[in-house]
Amino acid sequence: MKNIMIRFQIIVGLFIIAMSILLLNSCNQLKTDNQEIRPITESEIIAFQKGYGISFNAISKAIADNTYYETIAKRHIKEHYNFEEEQVIVNIGNDTEEPLRNTAEALLSYLIGKNNSFPKDEGITRGDWRKIEWQNHGIIKDLNTALAIGQTIMTDSKGTQLVQNFVMCLKKNKEGKIKLIAHNITHSCDQ
Repeated sequence: MKNIMIRFQIIVGLFIIAMSILLLNSCNQLKTDNQEIRPITESEIIAFQKGYGISFNAISKAIADNTYYETIAKRHIKEHYNFEEEQVIVNIGNDTEEPLRNTAEALLSYLIGKNNSFPKDEGITRGDWRKIEWQNHGIIKDLNTALAIGQTIMTDSKGTQLVQNFVMCLKKNKEGKIKLIAHNITHSCDQ
C-alpha cells in the first residue's frame, strides 16, 4: 500500500510540474525565427507516440540481434526528448532511490543499462519488446505544449504484456518538432 501511495504522489507531482510547464509556455510567443509555430494537434501527439514506440522497439530488436543498440538508443533520445534545448524531466517508477533521469546519459542508462552511475538499471529495452500500444486517457493542449496521460501496453516477442502508466509533456522545439520535456513512467498498480 505504501508503494502505491508513493507512486501516486510521484504521478501527482509530475502532473503539477507538467501543468506548470504548460502554463509558463502559454505565456511565450509562438514564434521562432520570425515564423509562427502552430499549436500541437491530437493527431500529431498520436503520430509522435507511434514513432516513439517504433523507435523504442528498434532498440529492443538491436539488443536481441546484438547490433548497434547503443547508437539506436542515442538516436531515440535525440529524436524524442528535448535535451538539446532545455532541461528535461524523466521520472521512472521502478527505481524509488533514484527515479529521475534528467540527462541524456542517465536516460540512456534506463533504456539499455550499462552505466555505473545507475547500477540498478538493467535496461528497459532488453525486454525483447515488439509492440507498444498507447491508450490516451486524457490530452490537454495549450499552444506549443501538450500533456498526455494514459497507459502503454508493451508486448514482447513471446506475447507477454507489460502495462505501464505514463504522463508525457510534449513541446514543439525551435524547429517545430514535437519532443518530450517531461515523461513519467510507472508500472500499473495491478502488476
